Amino acid sequence: MKKKAEKWIEYTKLMWEGVSLRKSAKALNITLRTSFRWRHMFIKAPASFNPSELTGVIEADETFLPESFKGKDRLSVNHVNEVVAELSKYLFLLRLIAVVLFHTRF
Repeated sequence: MKKKAEKWIEYTKLMWEGVSLRKSAKALNITLRTSFRWRHMFIKAPASFNPSELTGVIEADETFLPESFKGKDRLSVNHVNEVVAELSKYLFLLRLIAVVLFHTRF
């Protein structure tokens, strides 16, 4: 049996790959309920992080992620899929969300 910390690391890898809750639970031999709780715990974690002041050599990096409509109750999934499929022909039209990260290099 894997230790909990090792399972968390594996779980974050599965999340990054977009693996479903059920498949993640099965891969790590955990319950669906645990998979759901962990997913939400990891998603909410950055909001509770209070970074310290950055000093010394500071590195910054950015990445751009496509806008996600997941969880938007007002939009039908089929409609969003149709729109995204049509717009994917014109990638420059897709709305990208900028994510900027900063950290101190030691």
